[in-house]
Amino acid sequence: MPSIGKGAASSVASNVRNSFKNIELALVVGICGAAPLTPSHEEILLGDVVISDGIIQYDLGRRLPHTFIRKDTLLDNLGRPNPRIRSHLAKLRGRRSRVQLQEELILHLTELQERWPDQSLESPGIEQDQLFQSTYHHQHHQTPCSVCATNMIEDCKDRAICQEALHMTCDELVCDPKMAIPRIRHQVALHGDGTLTPRVHYGLIASGDSVIRSGVDRDILVARDGVIAFEMEGAGVWDNLPCIVIKAACDYADSHKNKHWQNYAAATAAACTKAFLQAWVANDSSTTLE
Repeated sequence: MPSIGKGAASSVASNVRNSFKNIELALVVGICGAAPLTPSHEEILLGDVVISDGIIQYDLGRRLPHTFIRKDTLLDNLGRPNPRIRSHLAKLRGRRSRVQLQEELILHLTELQERWPDQSLESPGIEQDQLFQSTYHHQHHQTPCSVCATNMIEDCKDRAICQEALHMTCDELVCDPKMAIPRIRHQVALHGDGTLTPRVHYGLIASGDSVIRSGVDRDILVARDGVIAFEMEGAGVWDNLPCIVIKAACDYADSHKNKHWQNYAAATAAACTKAFLQAWVANDSSTTLE
């Protein structure tokens, strides 16, 4: 795509549809921001893959003083996937298919890492996967500037983060690791061999033209709409082609967002896509035989 955002994605999808009349499935693959938990309270870690069973346009609505009201009517919302896609997703969520998809994801990911060892496709490691409390901002902590200092005033309503801080790492800003939320899967891995394998999650994905870099706003959207990930292209393709979004978590859609996990997340998304397509073709073949 020429650029990020729903508009560019919609333009590309429309041109593809005009050129190829019989497309049965379009996949939007890449990286995304993730909610810390699914609605069923399953942990989502960086590198995990999210597969859409629906798309919500979180930035379509009305901006009022101190609030935003999303348009949530039958005419405004994007439709469900077609019956064939819904049937395939339902099958993949079954225990046997879920395990098989997971195993094939790991297999394809390993192949990618071995084929391109110089592309930084390895996991950055558990120590680089930190989920901070949503109200703990990525800002100057030890020597706050005039902008970041406002966040340290109790009950301050005008919270802001300076542009300089947004381009610095957590180590440079001395973000307190004690403000990070412990993850159960991390603890299990550390008590074992220390390795984590990416998991696949299914759910609603929020799509819009703005990057979410606020833990507070992320939590509001998660609570209100039940979404498990945030991205910027899916909604543009959804109305033009039969579509599924497959994206891997590279950050937690908060102010601590960085690029450490982007290469690994891109690799896990690609590996999952290959496994997904193998299952799609196999399912199509079995249906034809029947």
